[in-house]
Amino acid sequence: VRVCDLPGIAPGAHEDKTMGRRILRHTYRSRALVFVVDVARGEQSENDVLDEVEMLRREACLYDPLNNEKPWMVIGTKCDMLHRDALFHLDSLHFRLRARYGREVPVVGTSSRFGLGLTRTVRTIRQLVYPDLLEPSYRVAAEPAHHTHHQIPNVLHGPYGGPLPSLGEFSPPLLLAPG
Repeated sequence: VRVCDLPGIAPGAHEDKTMGRRILRHTYRSRALVFVVDVARGEQSENDVLDEVEMLRREACLYDPLNNEKPWMVIGTKCDMLHRDALFHLDSLHFRLRARYGREVPVVGTSSRFGLGLTRTVRTIRQLVYPDLLEPSYRVAAEPAHHTHHQIPNVLHGPYGGPLPSLGEFSPPLLLAPG
């Protein structure tokens, strides 16, 4: 999977405001669209996170109507900023997107500061691009069975785990060689 990171776009980008067409022209080669938004902006921002996601998707679809048919997802960044209710905004975004579009839209929270959510992001992008790809499953270690300990006979022990009999009590069979 190749990922192309494009600069941010502003409303009206499909009309080539702020070089929007030069940025959006790269979407024609994509198999999926991934929108990255800052969920830690909180209340001081005038735009809601959902409004920003819808603006990004609308601009991509107005530039190229084929983008409307591509699978898409949202990555919420800066989820480590708990004092700004980042996880609350991420959770709210997930449920509002599901209510708006009537289906599950993948929403993944990440923190580049701590490296959180990156494995799940890669897995989700892979599922968007290759939906029929089998997901690797990892085997769970089985509980060790409760074994009884058996003693293997050796030179110190006899065939039943006890000491070897002395030659006085046991005489080995005689082997007779022909002739």
